[in-house]
Amino acid sequence: MKFFNRNKITCSSCGGLQVGGQWADTVKDVRKHYKKNQSFEFGTIYLCPNCNTPWYLDNIETTLASLWNTKRINEWQIIPKDLTSEQKAMFYSIKATPPDFYGNGRDFIDLPCKVILTNNKTLDFAMVRLQKDPPFINPYSHYKDYLTIDKVKKIEPSEYTLNTDLRLKTCQMREIRMGFTPTRVLGINGVQYLLNGVTNFFNQDGIKGSELTSVPKGQEKHENDLVDVIDNFEIKIIVGHWDENLTRARIEEF
Repeated sequence: MKFFNRNKITCSSCGGLQVGGQWADTVKDVRKHYKKNQSFEFGTIYLCPNCNTPWYLDNIETTLASLWNTKRINEWQIIPKDLTSEQKAMFYSIKATPPDFYGNGRDFIDLPCKVILTNNKTLDFAMVRLQKDPPFINPYSHYKDYLTIDKVKKIEPSEYTLNTDLRLKTCQMREIRMGFTPTRVLGINGVQYLLNGVTNFFNQDGIKGSELTSVPKGQEKHENDLVDVIDNFEIKIIVGHWDENLTRARIEEF
């Protein structure tokens, strides 16, 4: 089993508390050499046989991450598993953004929206994300700054969110160059903007995401004449537990 150690190794077997998160060579090695400690609906905690460092094996059994201790896992587990009926209704009303053409995002149920927190603070650019693994495990679902769903009092539509047709269109587009998956959109100011990749929010030149439409067929400008989108806002990630039923709240997939 290979590990990439950021700091000095303190355990000859696993690197001890100095290892932040790694890819396991094989699940069989983990199960064979590590001690199973605790199982969850998604994911399992194993202990290093030499130093008892807790390691979390993710739900698809490809990432093994050091927990340092199990406190964070326990905090994740006590977050309410079920959304309120009002919150679920907003998923179906606003519609969650589906995975892209290549399947990226399939492990999340993402709802771009506005939220009012329990402290009455309003976030216009919020992504309520339901996921199977804790937000500090998998490198594709690791966020330095996030909130948990129990901090949300109310979910509402955001005027900065793109309509469902445009969001679906950005998901359907294929990559035409490395890292370039373009979608043309039209603002109410007559300007054609160039989106890249799956896009949920827009706020530029006084135009909000809800004010964008598709460019009429035959009126598409050349790529060089389009206005690039500027990321001038921060999307706050708000995590909650996976709800299989809410996969049906995604925009109808292709």
